[in-house]
Amino acid sequence: SGKRNNGPTSFEDLGLETNLWTSSQYDEGPTGSAYIRVLSAIQSGIFATNYGKRMGFSIRCLQDDIEGCTHPNATNYDETANVDDGSCEYPDNGDYSLSFDGVNDYVKLINDNIEGASISIGLDYIPTNFMPTSNSNVNMIIRKQKSFRLELLEDNRVRGCIHNINQYDCVSSSFTLNNGESYNIEFKYDLSYLKLFINEVLDTEISSSIYMTSDSNQYITLGNSYVFGENEDLSYFSNCIIDNLNLYINGNHIIDYKFNAGIGTNLYDHSGNGNHGTINGATWKYEIPLHSGANLISFMSLPEDASVGNVLSPLDGIVTGIIGEGIAASPNPVLGWVGSLTQIEDWRGYWLKVNDSVDFSVTSESLSNIDTVYNLHSGANLISYPSGYSEGINTAIPDSDA
Repeated sequence: SGKRNNGPTSFEDLGLETNLWTSSQYDEGPTGSAYIRVLSAIQSGIFATNYGKRMGFSIRCLQDDIEGCTHPNATNYDETANVDDGSCEYPDNGDYSLSFDGVNDYVKLINDNIEGASISIGLDYIPTNFMPTSNSNVNMIIRKQKSFRLELLEDNRVRGCIHNINQYDCVSSSFTLNNGESYNIEFKYDLSYLKLFINEVLDTEISSSIYMTSDSNQYITLGNSYVFGENEDLSYFSNCIIDNLNLYINGNHIIDYKFNAGIGTNLYDHSGNGNHGTINGATWKYEIPLHSGANLISFMSLPEDASVGNVLSPLDGIVTGIIGEGIAASPNPVLGWVGSLTQIEDWRGYWLKVNDSVDFSVTSESLSNIDTVYNLHSGANLISYPSGYSEGINTAIPDSDA
């Protein structure tokens, strides 16, 4: 316990026993008079006294620091921890990426002060189709208004820029990107040079000494760029697929999005800093490689409209039928899909027949449920695969008493 008098006097430690005042001599009682109480560690209590009332005291109860994971959605959450040690681990739902449809999809990240900082951004990027807007000839990848931006130009070249308000330097790729093709892109500013790497090869660089500004009202946004405090309009569209994003500020690893873990609208940060993103409109996407003929497949997650026709629409003209356990359907050029199978379910396994080899893209509003329960009947069961990755047979199907 301790005290601080009026004026510049610093805090004075009063040891194991000191006085404080209250408006009542009882824990609950009339107000209007001041009564002194003694806080005593020696006597383990607070009790009333009748001597001088010349100053007030504050009491702060301290708890020992207990380090651990403090995020309740982490797999190693420690409810006793009160100091996060960066050890949080999040469920791995499978090999997903995040899809932006070019209209109003974005992820709100952080609004940290990055004034005068060096920066490094790395991500896997697939352009889908450039979508111009009325006020812009770029599609945004990642941006903080008045600080930096990484964007796709109208001719499908990628460009990175550093800003000092309206003054900026930019570096652009020497070639155009192909729609539907995946590129690893890294944009760096080390306070002396702007550098752009494509597929781990330095493509272009320029010298620059721009002092990056940072507006505390502006958030870093992924996908469609969101301008905060300026009527909050979506000013730059984005039509692409993004995966494996890493952001470094002054050499510190600030964000690590693997795009394989999240819940609801939360996108989990694996850097240990807890900089989780908030998803607005963007959807999860994954690929199922198919060969010509019959493929035994399952679905990690499904769109809200899980009808056969909607889920299999990317395979129009290629798919010839789908068979589940005791149910089946096939496309009819006049009637559409016909048969006893009308809805796709993520706990079922399916035989999917196609007449060509193709990567089947599946889009969903949420990630797979890693706690799926399979109700098995006696005999043969056609069920979905219980993991987003390859697993040893003993891990995928552990021993049980059944």
